[in-house]
Amino acid sequence: ADLDTGNLTLPDALADNGRIQNHCSHLSCLKCSINDGFSVAGYFAWSLMDNYEFGNGYTLRFGMNWVNFTNPADGREKTSRKWFSMFIIKQ
Repeated sequence: ADLDTGNLTLPDALADNGRIQNHCSHLSCLKCSINDGFSVAGYFAWSLMDNYEFGNGYTLRFGMNWVNFTNPADGREKTSRKWFSMFIIKQ
């Protein structure tokens, strides 16, 4: 999750490189497991959009899409979504 207590700029919120590293690491390990003979049916990115978390309200952002909580129609794709889309296409 990315912490957003209201002082995170939009460019910083969209540049979620840590999320890319996290998915890349998991997918690399998944590929090694497949190469070792494990049967894998799929991979699911747990949260595709920022959402309300009961324990932390709107202070943590989990998704690959940035959600403007005051105007949800003003959503933006994060860098991780662009990376994930290209990763899936190349596979």
